Amino acid sequence: MYRSRLKPPTVDTCKFRRDVRREDGVEVGTCTLLKTLMDCHDDRWCRVRRDACDACCQSFPPSRRSVNPAVASLLCDATAKIVAARPAGYDLERIEDLGRAAVERLSLVCSEHEAHLVPTKAGSSRLSQLVPPPARRRGRIVHNWAVGVTTAPRGQPTLEACLESLVRAGWDRPHLFVDSAVRVPDRFSHLPGTFRDEKIGAWPNYYLALMELLMREPYADAYMIVQDDAVLFDRESVREYLKEVLWPGRSSVLVSLYCSQLDSLPDPGWHSREGGWISGAHAFVFPPQLAKAFVMDRPVFDHRWTPGPSRASCLDDLIGEWATGRGVDVWFPTPSLAQHVGDASTLWPAARAIEGRRAEPFAGDLP
Repeated sequence: MYRSRLKPPTVDTCKFRRDVRREDGVEVGTCTLLKTLMDCHDDRWCRVRRDACDACCQSFPPSRRSVNPAVASLLCDATAKIVAARPAGYDLERIEDLGRAAVERLSLVCSEHEAHLVPTKAGSSRLSQLVPPPARRRGRIVHNWAVGVTTAPRGQPTLEACLESLVRAGWDRPHLFVDSAVRVPDRFSHLPGTFRDEKIGAWPNYYLALMELLMREPYADAYMIVQDDAVLFDRESVREYLKEVLWPGRSSVLVSLYCSQLDSLPDPGWHSREGGWISGAHAFVFPPQLAKAFVMDRPVFDHRWTPGPSRASCLDDLIGEWATGRGVDVWFPTPSLAQHVGDASTLWPAARAIEGRRAEPFAGDLP
């Protein structure tokens, strides 16, 4: 079971902690992760006190690809000392760059604690009043759902807030797709899930999540993937409301429950966007035929081999480009039925959930 792989780390079980001994009355060990990141030749730059190790264990598990705030703090200190001492055999320019990157990481993380967010304010308006359903819908009413939540380590965990909103919105048993060591809140430890030992990135995790949902639930009426930094309108059942909505338009469509400030329109209701979708892949709903077509599309599959950092990211761009190329409209609500939350992205450390990266307006904020 994947749950057994998600036990909170401890100082004594840390795989990076070596050569532990007492120095001046304090327990100190060598952090091999720091040593690897800085390509150190001398352990003295990587000696870490136990209290720093305790702080690291309170955050998400670090790796070479993704350091947590505790490791970032240690990097700041160690790189500054190396640059000041200027020892022989070190690439000081690289060490300085590493230190600057660590400082940036520190400045972006506002909280390492789970964001206990209440996304929906109390109000009297019905969802059908806030976001009027389309005048016409087509196809069979969606009764059977296959829902997945993709999650990865992040500076400010948002998974619990995401799952709470999903339950209140009508989906009480989503499948978790855990991209390396994420702490699943105890109250949601019963949920089914797929755990990946080594982090593979947002796009591969998303693609495999949709593929697995298709294999697990081949006769679902709709497939929805929600990213863990999204919360849904939850004052009433969005699931029931969507029976009046899916599917809008005249042909096969994709539906985003999220609409960023950039795409919001003056008139409330459901709209389709001309051109590629770039507003975020926080909560997409696929009809069965398009879910299958998407994962079987050769350019979509080949995206994993795209040169450069984009091969593991840019979900909204990729989905939008695919939809445009296939003549598939993307429909979205105004106001948005989902909100992008959290302080830092798992993909772009410098990207914040502010301004154009948030829903404005969000139905949950309306009376």
